[in-house]
Amino acid sequence: MEISSYDARKEKLQMRHFYFRHLTDLVMVDSTMLAAERLGGADYDGDMIKTIADPILNECVRRNYEASRSAADDALSNEVNIPLLMIPSAEPLIRNSDDWEARFEVVRGTFSSRVGQICNAALDRSVIAYNENSDVQERRRFREETEVLAILTGLEIDSAKSGIRPDLDEYLKERRVERTPFLQYKNLVEEAEETRRAWHEPTHQQRIKAFFKRINWDKVDSNLERMPYLALQLEKHTPTIKAKPAKDRELFTFAQEPDWKERLDQELLERISALLSDYEGCLSRIRVCRVEPKEKKRKSDIERILFARGQEELWDTDELYAQLGSLPPERVAAIWAALDIRVLFQELLVDIVS
Repeated sequence: MEISSYDARKEKLQMRHFYFRHLTDLVMVDSTMLAAERLGGADYDGDMIKTIADPILNECVRRNYEASRSAADDALSNEVNIPLLMIPSAEPLIRNSDDWEARFEVVRGTFSSRVGQICNAALDRSVIAYNENSDVQERRRFREETEVLAILTGLEIDSAKSGIRPDLDEYLKERRVERTPFLQYKNLVEEAEETRRAWHEPTHQQRIKAFFKRINWDKVDSNLERMPYLALQLEKHTPTIKAKPAKDRELFTFAQEPDWKERLDQELLERISALLSDYEGCLSRIRVCRVEPKEKKRKSDIERILFARGQEELWDTDELYAQLGSLPPERVAAIWAALDIRVLFQELLVDIVS
């Protein structure tokens, strides 16, 4: 929400230019208004935010506000549309820095944030809370729980500084709300990208197909929950774009003559062809060097070799893969050839000995 002082005096604009002209990507709000508290419980100590410039989303928000200016008790009015969240500040817990157990608790609390779990629980409830087809009482109850979870998110973030963590057993220990299909699909996609399945488990593609098959999408009325299904239908029914290269006579005026190919200088064509082939070779080498290896094969074998040689502290497998990726293709081909010759030589020795 960008706040501009359209009615500010000329002197104020000059002072703003004097003090803030060196700053960029800055959104300023009046300290006496409640804009920050309506933006998910933000405050005025220089929080990092994201602005949305999509005209479609902004038009939807603007339309809801303009339609409810005259109705204060409307469900979409400014008074109730965006909740006013005040994140309470907890008294920080004082610890003894000489106590190693206290230091361990501080470090564990810093790196064991539950913000992601709170956001998932809030999303499950917000799907029902902001769905116009849901029951009125159920919408109101889940909307209140969503607002409470937004406050708990702020407390969980501040717990790294205060040392006091909020009690989340009511929302995280037992799942009282069914997991939304959107998050189910998101987890399946993340597992397919980050984890390897066991040989007896179904493939990731089979899991995704089973996910779409077991849900009756005709009964899903939330737009957010229908997004995976709509994306699947868009992929199925979107025709593949076929490239239609332009003809030579449409690009070059000299190609409009019927015998233009016979008039070209053959020696010049050979030199240009050699230049283009060298350029393509250099370009392919640049692309290979810039692309990081996705599948780091034999990683466990490399770690075992480093441990056997006592070099596990000197080298890391990621560093070795990076060094390998920076080698020129000619060097890699020479190494592969040397390895093939070595393996062939060992096989010959085995045949001679046997």
